[in-house]
Amino acid sequence: MSGAGGSLWFETPTGPVRVAGAAPLMAALRAQSPDWPAADSGPADAPEIAVEPAGERWFRFRTELYDTGDLVFPAGLVGGNGLIGALIHSFCTRSPDWICLHAGAVEIGGRLTVLVGDMMAGKSTLSVALAALGRRLFTDDRLPVGRTAAGFDGFALALRPKLRDPLPAEAPAAFRRFAEEREGPRESGMRYVVLHPDERTPFGTRLPLGRLVLLSRRDDAGAPAFRPVSLGETVKRLVPTAFAAHLPPVERLARLRELAESVDRTELVYADSFQAAELLDREARA
Repeated sequence: MSGAGGSLWFETPTGPVRVAGAAPLMAALRAQSPDWPAADSGPADAPEIAVEPAGERWFRFRTELYDTGDLVFPAGLVGGNGLIGALIHSFCTRSPDWICLHAGAVEIGGRLTVLVGDMMAGKSTLSVALAALGRRLFTDDRLPVGRTAAGFDGFALALRPKLRDPLPAEAPAAFRRFAEEREGPRESGMRYVVLHPDERTPFGTRLPLGRLVLLSRRDDAGAPAFRPVSLGETVKRLVPTAFAAHLPPVERLARLRELAESVDRTELVYADSFQAAELLDREARA
């Protein structure tokens, strides 16, 4: 809701976050995050994100919580996506118990199977392909993770997943129908997927992490296959995916090691994201 000076407040698991100057990006933010609840207000010391003009229809985000760099974002869906990232990073940096993984996740057996990979690993395609096979989507790209007395929980933000346009040539007809029937906004070579309520996890849901799947997409991989992966390799692969600017480097590594030790771990080597999704789904049903 609006506060003094046109500020908007958002609920988060670590308390309300205020965003000043967000009005030009709100439609784009809501197109991607329709269920993120507004807060009536927050404490005087609540963190604030300032949305600042950076030229005609360009914006940058400023906050004292972490180094935002000098990145600028265009108006539209790209800018709304950037503001969502700033909100996530802001609430994570408020507590030493929170980090955010650049990862996809689906619910399997009441726990999260987390899909970890670099920008070109196909996390979003694999996540949506699993949703098309009947797995409830938790996230396709951003996974806030909180440490608890029992282990680590993911927090659902109910962000709409996105796919690159055009869809891969190998996309099965059933997947194409699934995506077309749920087509959302498009921009800059991306399309958003508007999942049905029973196909995604509601905002605010917390589920324990159960498994880390390290994605290794290779053109020469052949049929998808699981391979064992060491604890050290898992931590190494987690490092570039983790946002934890509030934790000193040694503590950040220790947190990622603790997380990796608490769950099952495997590497998934594949060339075709849809065959990989079928393997994951088939294994879960066995």
